Amino acid sequence: MYAQSTNKRQKTINSRETARNLEANDYFPGLNRVEFHADAAYEDTLTYQYYNAAERIHGRAMEDWLRPCISFRNAFCHSGGDYPLNSTLCKSWDDGSHTEENYKRRLKAAFELYSKLGVKYWTLYDTDIAPEGDTLEETHHFIDESTQVILDLQQRTGIRPLWVAADLRTNCRYVSGAVTSPEAYITGYAGAQLKKALDIAHKLGAENFLFKGFYEGYSSILNTDIPRELRIYSRVLKMIVDYKERLGYRGQLLLEPCYNYDNSKNHDNFLQHNYIHSITSALSFLKHYNLDRHYKLSVPPGDQLFMAAAYGFLGSIDATNLKHLSDISEATLLFKTVIEQGGIQPGGLNIGVSLARESTETKDLFVAYVQQIDRLARGLRNAVKIVEDGLFNKNLQQRYLSFHTGFGSRIASGEATLEDCEDQARKTHGETVFTSGRTEHWEAVFNRYV
Repeated sequence: MYAQSTNKRQKTINSRETARNLEANDYFPGLNRVEFHADAAYEDTLTYQYYNAAERIHGRAMEDWLRPCISFRNAFCHSGGDYPLNSTLCKSWDDGSHTEENYKRRLKAAFELYSKLGVKYWTLYDTDIAPEGDTLEETHHFIDESTQVILDLQQRTGIRPLWVAADLRTNCRYVSGAVTSPEAYITGYAGAQLKKALDIAHKLGAENFLFKGFYEGYSSILNTDIPRELRIYSRVLKMIVDYKERLGYRGQLLLEPCYNYDNSKNHDNFLQHNYIHSITSALSFLKHYNLDRHYKLSVPPGDQLFMAAAYGFLGSIDATNLKHLSDISEATLLFKTVIEQGGIQPGGLNIGVSLARESTETKDLFVAYVQQIDRLARGLRNAVKIVEDGLFNKNLQQRYLSFHTGFGSRIASGEATLEDCEDQARKTHGETVFTSGRTEHWEAVFNRYV
C-alpha cells in the first residue's frame, strides 16, 4: 500500500523518531489517550461518556457507524480568518512560518492528537502539508518530503486519511476559477495539482479522493460562457476518473457542492453563483455528463444529507461547520439516516471545531474534539434506539398504506396512466378525507428519545 521513497534503514530511523515524538507528549503534554467512562463526573470533560469505539451497537462496532475523522485544516492550519480555529490558541508546534520544518511539526502534533482521541481517520488538502515552492518541481519535492513523514506516522499509529483533496482555493491564481478559469494555463495548473493530490491519496491509502470546486462558478453572465465552462468542468472530472484508473487507486471519488451557508451575505470564499451549489445541481451535473457512476457526494448534516441519502448518493459527511450539529437532535437525525442506509463506508464524519477567542490553551482544543465526538456518539445511541424500536417506521407504513394496494399500488409500480387517475378521480369526487400527519405527536415522541 505504501510508497517506498526511502531505503529501509532510513525509514526505520524515521519511524523510531516518530515513536519517540508521540511517546514524549511533545505537543499535548499531560493529556492522555481519551477513555470511555459512562459514569464520568460532570467536570471530567477529557473522557468519553457515550463514545465507546469497540462497543457493538446495532450489529457493528460504534466506531464503524460513527467513523469520526479530524479535519487537519480546521485543527492545525493557520487561521487567518478563513478557518474556524481562532489565532489566539497558543500552538507550540506552529511558529507561523512557511518552512518545511513548521509543516512537519504540525503533522507530528496532529498525529499525537489523533492518537490520543482514538480516531482512525483524518482529512487533508495538499497545501496543508507542505509549502509552495518557486517551481512546480520544488513544490512536489516539499510534498513528497511531507508525505514520507505522514507514511512514517501512519505506520506507527495505523491512522489513515479519510480523504485527500487538492486546494483549488487559497492561491490567488484561482480567483476566476480553477478548472473553469477563462485562462487555459490556470486550468492546466489545477489539473497538475489534482494529479499530485491523487498521487498522495494513492500513496497514503486514502479511502476517498475529494473534489471541491471552491471557485467554479461566475459573478456575471455578461462576461461568462457558461456552457463552455460546464463542459470543461466535466472534462476535468473525467480526467480524474481516467488517472485514478491508470494509477490503480481504489478509493471512492467524492464531489462536494460548495454550499453557501448564509445566502444573505456575499462571502469572499464563494462566488455569487457556484455551478455546483446543492444536491440537485450536483446530481444534474453528474448525470448530464455521465459521471454519476464514478462520484458520490460529500454533504453537511441537515436537508442536503437527507436528500443525498434519498437519491443513493451519500458518500461522506462534512461536519466542520458546527452550527449544523449544535444540539443532540441534529446528531440523532443524522445517524438515523446513516443507519437506515446501512452506514457511510468508505466515507466518514469529517469533524472540525471552533474555539472561543478566550480559549488559548491546547487543552481547550483537546476538550472541544472530545466533546464533539461524544455528542455525535450520543446521537448515534439515540438513533439506534429509534430504529430498533420501530415506532417511526410503523407510522410511515401506516401513513402511506393507500399506496400498498389497489389504485395506489398501480401508481407506485408505474402501471397507472393519467386516464386511470381521471377514472379514480370520478369515483372519489367529493369524498376527500384529510388525515392528520400528527406532526406534533411525532416530534414529541422524538424528543423523548433525545
